[in-house]
Amino acid sequence: MFETTLNVRLRGNIFEKIDELKSFIDGYLREMEKVKLDNVNLTELGIKRVETKQRWYLECLEGKKVVGVDGSQINPLRELGIPIGVVQVAKVKVWHGEGKKDVEYYSMPVTIDENINLKRFDLEMEALIDEVGEGGWLFFDGSFMAPEVKDNKNVEKLFRLSEEHSTPVIGYVDKSFSRDLSDRLGLKTYDSFLLRNMKVFEYTKPFIKNNLAYAYIKLNPALPARIEYPVWMVDMHDDVVKLVIAECQLGITKGYPYILERAHKFSTIEHGDRAKFMRAVKSYSVSFKWMAKMR
Repeated sequence: MFETTLNVRLRGNIFEKIDELKSFIDGYLREMEKVKLDNVNLTELGIKRVETKQRWYLECLEGKKVVGVDGSQINPLRELGIPIGVVQVAKVKVWHGEGKKDVEYYSMPVTIDENINLKRFDLEMEALIDEVGEGGWLFFDGSFMAPEVKDNKNVEKLFRLSEEHSTPVIGYVDKSFSRDLSDRLGLKTYDSFLLRNMKVFEYTKPFIKNNLAYAYIKLNPALPARIEYPVWMVDMHDDVVKLVIAECQLGITKGYPYILERAHKFSTIEHGDRAKFMRAVKSYSVSFKWMAKMR
């Protein structure tokens, strides 16, 4: 299904065919939603629910140190003759209930010959690795299993050190299009679509893939979010889920951890900083092809 559906060809300007494009998107999503859990033994999913009471999340977070890491980047601008980009990563530390906060930055230039997404990921892993052993719960905005970082040595190092120092590390994926669970059950859809009818604050048991555990949590009426962590943390699964939900309750949307909201805010390269970057590198020679497209 995934292969054949994408063989659609539209004749003409894509923006003049926007209704046809919308029809394709709607049809594709309907195909994903057709797959149901009716024939699956729900005990295989181990679905449970976090029991809550008024302001329970504040009690859950009280006295805990939580660390969030996220990054942003400026890609090398081939069109402008700029073969250099830059990556910036922010590590935010919050001591809940103590009113303490700290922010650290990591940054590096990246040449056009390098994979800037991979460089950013490695710098984010470095920020987490530096924090292992310092105590607290570490949050990463993203997946440890993304295809471009498969078998990444920094992930292996982070997981090994987190176990040695008993430092929990959690990857949070707000919109996941993984198919690990669906493949495991022999179903043709995305995991988040498969689990869309879970109730708010319900979550699955952890599933193991190599040295990593993953699970899904329903935080709001949207599709479930995915969490990932090293397998040594499996016995802590209920506590991990409760902490993730508690962090989300502090967030603006209630569906994204507060600590990662902070990390995203501090890591973002603002317009003024981008202008400084452009002045620093300038352009070696502007592409005439780019000029022609901008007329």
